[in-house]
Amino acid sequence: MQNSQSKPYAPHSLHIIKGQRQGADVQSLSHTKKLVTTALLVALAFALGYVESLIVLPVTIPGVKLGLGNVCVMPALYLINTRSAFAVMLMKVGLSALIFGSPAALLYSASGALLAFGGMWLLKRWGKLGIVGVSVAAAVLHNSAQVLVAVALLQTPAIALNLPVLTIVACITGSATGIAAARTISALRVNLGQLGRQPKRQAEDIGSSSAGASR
Repeated sequence: MQNSQSKPYAPHSLHIIKGQRQGADVQSLSHTKKLVTTALLVALAFALGYVESLIVLPVTIPGVKLGLGNVCVMPALYLINTRSAFAVMLMKVGLSALIFGSPAALLYSASGALLAFGGMWLLKRWGKLGIVGVSVAAAVLHNSAQVLVAVALLQTPAIALNLPVLTIVACITGSATGIAAARTISALRVNLGQLGRQPKRQAEDIGSSSAGASR
């Protein structure tokens, strides 16, 4: 007779994560721990924003970015909640544009990030794609939104000719960021799960000490 219990989640695997089970093992974390985790993801996203500012894409649209911040947005979306993921995305876009970018770069980044975030949220709820697939789709949406905004701002339809190049770039970078995000999620899942079990262990230790003292 086969065991009906599901297999445990492999910490470093890149298998498909479906439905709302993501993050179920860290939902018991306190608000403070979730806030600290979100802050760490914002800091990492800010660092990736600096890396993005150093990369020049082979397109005729100044200020267009790769969207590497999804490496940090996806762990927040899959492990914490939508609100935290949205906060990571907003902070990354705002801080990066304020320090490394320009008003045009802010428009491109904000439009791309918003459309990519909406796509990630919908695909996560759909539950048919793995993290890498969701990341690739988000990267394509991110670059497509930037091209559309550039066409609207510059009134130059020919800019849309950059879309095929950006789509190819999005598939490559989306795959890379998806793999990085999956590994980040696996590592955080393990570490946050351990943090969530610490209070219970401490309570058990205190109870054992109290019982021993009463004897």
